Amino acid sequence: MAKNIVDARNELLRLGRTTYQIPAQEDTLVSLVAAQGGLNTTGVIDITNKSIGAGETYQFISFTELGLIEECLILSPSTNFSVIVNVDGEEILNRTYTQYTDITQILKDISAFEERDSDGNPLSKYTVHLININFKNSIKIEVKNNSASPITFNNLFCKYKTR
Repeated sequence: MAKNIVDARNELLRLGRTTYQIPAQEDTLVSLVAAQGGLNTTGVIDITNKSIGAGETYQFISFTELGLIEECLILSPSTNFSVIVNVDGEEILNRTYTQYTDITQILKDISAFEERDSDGNPLSKYTVHLININFKNSIKIEVKNNSASPITFNNLFCKYKTR
């Protein structure tokens, strides 16, 4: 358990969170992690071949406690989808696959790309990968089908830690 801010920072770093990524409420978050003795429940959500109807939204992550999304992966045969992230009651991301590809080169915690085979040929598998999302009270991650027909997502995956 963290006894001071240095120990609390080290706990966050151990969980994969670098200090420049800590939100503005750093002292509050650090205190919460310290008070709870760290994040001690680890889990995985792994949904395969999930069909989402035209224009529909599917919420595949929902927690109402202190935690960390270590890794979130959305794998689709189509580029016509959005990923929406709400942290502590505030929408922090709401972008289409294409908008995520636009910022991939800039941000290290967000990647969006088309998978390729060993010869560099496109495989028509489109990935959005998010890492290191802290939350104090709650998180929701949704996938929205922006097309006029259903999309069967190859994989909706999340690795997380909670209190």
